[in-house]
Amino acid sequence: MVRRAPDERSRTGAWYTPDHLVDLLVAASLDNLRTPTATVRVIDPACGDGRLLAAVISTLEARGLAVEAVGCEIDPPTARATRERLGSSATIIEGDALEHPWARSDFDLVIANPPFSSPLSKRGPTAITEPGSPYADLATRFWDLALELIRPEHGRIALILPQSILSSRDAENVRRHTESTCRLLWSWWSETPAFDAQITVCSVVFERSQNPKGIDWTGVVTDRLGLPPLPSRLSTNGTIAERARIRANFRDEYYGLAGCVTDTGSGPPLITSGLIDPGTCHWGRRTTRFAKQRFQAPRVDMDCLSDRFHRWAKSTLEPKVLVATQTRVLEAVSDPDGSWVPAVPVVRLEPLSHVTPDEIAALLTSPIASRLMWSQSAGTGLSPKSLRVGVAGLSDLPWPAGGLHDAAEALNHGDIAACGRLVHRAFDITEQGPLTTWWEQHLPGRVE
Repeated sequence: MVRRAPDERSRTGAWYTPDHLVDLLVAASLDNLRTPTATVRVIDPACGDGRLLAAVISTLEARGLAVEAVGCEIDPPTARATRERLGSSATIIEGDALEHPWARSDFDLVIANPPFSSPLSKRGPTAITEPGSPYADLATRFWDLALELIRPEHGRIALILPQSILSSRDAENVRRHTESTCRLLWSWWSETPAFDAQITVCSVVFERSQNPKGIDWTGVVTDRLGLPPLPSRLSTNGTIAERARIRANFRDEYYGLAGCVTDTGSGPPLITSGLIDPGTCHWGRRTTRFAKQRFQAPRVDMDCLSDRFHRWAKSTLEPKVLVATQTRVLEAVSDPDGSWVPAVPVVRLEPLSHVTPDEIAALLTSPIASRLMWSQSAGTGLSPKSLRVGVAGLSDLPWPAGGLHDAAEALNHGDIAACGRLVHRAFDITEQGPLTTWWEQHLPGRVE
């Protein structure tokens, strides 16, 4: 193996595959592999030191099969070392696989641990980097290449990918392409980072199919976390997006507020994600951090803000619900008087005329809302067991056909468990069961 300094590995995304993951991925990718000829054609377009190719070649030859193996490596010293390691058993191409003119696209297996570098790579755009998804990760582009390289009948793709790709916006195009042409044969995920880079990853094996049946992307994570299934039927009436304007703050607002937050004065309280629990705001009772400073009771000095950010902060002082953005279950609190300014990246929901902030907060404080959010956003949080809550995920949450008045009353009285059960009643969920148990076990203060 060519040794690289940590900074160089981070810049290039060159994190070598641990042996246990090599064994898992190779075994899954070759299980019942169907090929049209006696020679199995295999390619690793980001072969690194060749350990995946070596394991595939060894396994297939032990089965008495002929192998035509190709690897591609962008780093010249690594490519030379891999060529020496594999000898005549593989052809190692020195260059960038994303720019190489591949003459044939009929490989039986594409297997790779592609680089996990910054999305703002110097590499040029590919088919999946389109308007609306300008930050497609480099690993996503190798996934897109793999779809081009496999043969149309029963060709397989075996990849190690960043966990975030399962639900990130910028990988949506390649996920849709995969859904329309492949079926998921196998997946693996672990909450423990598999690399020195401390990146949480997943492994997947796809097979080309004439009858793809759809892929449960977030199930790769939720199944292994042991999350209970969703009810088979919900009684709904539209979505939350039809009853509230859902807004997120961005970097500009963060820097606009920085330097204008203080523990003194009479400005409106600033509410960070860390101050939000289900139905409860801990402002003034729990310290919090904002802009690299710790505050006991942070307030926004409105006179300190520029005209632009003064207008923005004033616009947030309306009845609303605030939602924390990195949580295990949804954490929302109602601000019916419009007294608080949301910090970045807190999400706010401003109710339309026919619902109240308390009803929206009650809906979000329920097992069904948290589980639905996991179905949409598993793998997006800063930790493997957390969600990144955003506007899109909240917008898609269904609104129950039944009323939420009783649930809102329970939430206002601090009975979080009762609120969750009453929201389920509004969805016509008659049995609480494992879903309610899971949710209650992971409410703040009860997390393992």
